[in-house]
Amino acid sequence: MDLRPLGNRDVQAALAFMAGLVAAQLLLTLGAKIFFECANSTGFLACIDPFAPQARVADIPAGLLQGLLPDPGSPAIVGKALHARLIWMASVVLVAFVSVAATVFAVACILKERRLARWPTLAGLAVLIFASALTATRSDVSRELLQAAVLTPTIASYAAGGIDLASFAVIRQFANALVAGATVAIVIALAVRAALGPALDAAAGIAPDARSRLNDLRHLLVAGAAVLVAVLLTMAAWLSWPTAGLDRDAAGWLLIVDIAEGVGLYWGAVFSLSLFLAYVPSVAWLCHRLAAAGDETLSQGSTMNQSVKVLQDIAALLSPLASALLPLVFV
Repeated sequence: MDLRPLGNRDVQAALAFMAGLVAAQLLLTLGAKIFFECANSTGFLACIDPFAPQARVADIPAGLLQGLLPDPGSPAIVGKALHARLIWMASVVLVAFVSVAATVFAVACILKERRLARWPTLAGLAVLIFASALTATRSDVSRELLQAAVLTPTIASYAAGGIDLASFAVIRQFANALVAGATVAIVIALAVRAALGPALDAAAGIAPDARSRLNDLRHLLVAGAAVLVAVLLTMAAWLSWPTAGLDRDAAGWLLIVDIAEGVGLYWGAVFSLSLFLAYVPSVAWLCHRLAAAGDETLSQGSTMNQSVKVLQDIAALLSPLASALLPLVFV
């Protein structure tokens, strides 16, 4: 591998930008997780105080649904629970397919940079994806919050479809791992195509393929949005299980739907912010590089076409937040 470009100031800046982009995503994810935990703890200030004893996660009160649920042994309840589980299983298959496809596409975008050493790049990317996937399997904040109050008295009682609460947790961990790997791959691909690739091209005296890079950034945005929307669909599907057998005007149904909507909207907002923090800085960096190089790619095309692309970008950025309303459809 030729290490000489690493001494180039633009290449070093691009590497720093890539590291910052990944760090921003990690901080956002961890911060959202910690805030979610602390906001549902017995003492928020104690939760964020590093010198205080670990605050107990309050969960939603364990007896919240007491007296509001029907007999889980009823055949009608089992049938509705089985239907809900089949919908959730279909959503998990969707998440797995979209995540793997997005990961492959992101890797393909990275490998377009011919000045990157192929095998070392793949090895480093594999390590990052594996580490992210392993971290994602360690906890599931939304499930942990709902465990005692909602999941145990409902999903654990509706023994249909061959999926008990333990199996449910394992499948969720597997889906979370695939999503985490895809997310990291997409963020790195955005940084490579927007910053590192153009810097390596400039160091070699080669004009960057600006149009191809801009198209790839937009395609990566769509891929990332598809992954995160699929995650929210899965969340909406598994949050529909506890409502099996409940009438839509029953107090228990309304209570569970309100909880599902709140959890979904929280993560929908976090996911949209995650897309914004990954995509917008990448486009801004690439546009700055092209403008500095006198590239007129940005000024080509009609105003109408540029406006349509901007609207498409906004729609993709907001799609996780918009899809967070879907628990109301599932339940």
